[in-house]
Amino acid sequence: MNVAIIGETAGSGGLLALMRGVLNCDEIPSNINVYFFCSKNLHELLPDISNRINVIETGLFYDRSLKEKLTYSLQRDFIALVKSYNPDIVFYINGSLKKGLEEYRSIFLFNNQLYVDMKKLIALGLSKTTLTLLREAYYARKALRNADLVIFSSHFSKDGVEKSGIRIKDSAVISLSCSNVFRREGRCAYFAPGKEVIDLLYISSILPYKNQLPVLHATRRLHDDGFNVKLTLIGKNIAKNYAKKFYAYIDKFGMRDYIEHIEWVKYDDIPAIIDKCDIFINASSTDTCGTSVCEGMARGTVIAANNTSFNKDMLADAGEYFDINDEDTIYAALLKLIENPELRDEYANKGYELSRKYTLDDTAKAYYSLFIKDKSGI
Repeated sequence: MNVAIIGETAGSGGLLALMRGVLNCDEIPSNINVYFFCSKNLHELLPDISNRINVIETGLFYDRSLKEKLTYSLQRDFIALVKSYNPDIVFYINGSLKKGLEEYRSIFLFNNQLYVDMKKLIALGLSKTTLTLLREAYYARKALRNADLVIFSSHFSKDGVEKSGIRIKDSAVISLSCSNVFRREGRCAYFAPGKEVIDLLYISSILPYKNQLPVLHATRRLHDDGFNVKLTLIGKNIAKNYAKKFYAYIDKFGMRDYIEHIEWVKYDDIPAIIDKCDIFINASSTDTCGTSVCEGMARGTVIAANNTSFNKDMLADAGEYFDINDEDTIYAALLKLIENPELRDEYANKGYELSRKYTLDDTAKAYYSLFIKDKSGI
């Protein structure tokens, strides 16, 4: 059977990690021929692709006319290119379904939970970014309805789509994992002897539903209580209005000395950054899955997380939870971890061992197994 994977042009760090896993898989079934369509730029970001993968590098993703872009259609020559490989399945691993290949069975990976949570989208405020996201959400919702099969990365993600009222034809849940660059032998040295500063780390774009403001508030309380804490936030300022509130809060309470915001770092540099932190925080209330939590687990660090199901599905009882709607619980969770070294060790050991369950190779194998079952109608 022939599988065409539409990779397009680029992607977030987590999505790139997933594509690496799918394309580097050691055990691609012998009865599957895989054709990966991508731009030169994306190809360069995906090293060590398996020799079982046929990479078709093309600039046709960029050459779409204005009409094709506005109608979310594929370029005519690209459609002909894909058809020349006679695919049985077209797998949209990056982005939504686009017009032009409807005659083939389609599988769509849903990878942005924000697209089905309109309240959180509108809460971003009026901006060019919000309008772009609303347009992308419109087409993602169409893709959910039109795809023959939708792959979700967690039951939380699938439940969110179902609650939104979108009807899908068929679905499967295949958990994501973290990239192998996060795997290490032995835990990182959190709360190292003689270390004077307690380093808190939160990696996520600056957005209302990522809840950086409540984390700032909890950090300020710890600082005011005499703890020598430093919070590092890594992520782009996507929602400008929220970012203004974020910076205004920092300036109002004079927090510049112990708050650091870095907009961008190389994805492969993140493991070393995690290793330097004492507590890894995930406060998001909307994600497709808990991949970032898994990244912290794989480094063997201590984790405090929002008590959403996508975090609990990954972290289980290997971390301290808080309720993002109750700022006191964030403060209490961080304080509990700071003051209890035995609990920190327990959580870090559990998380580190639990992370071994989640490998990108297993995720990739599940995808290829699903393709076979889908084609055979099982």
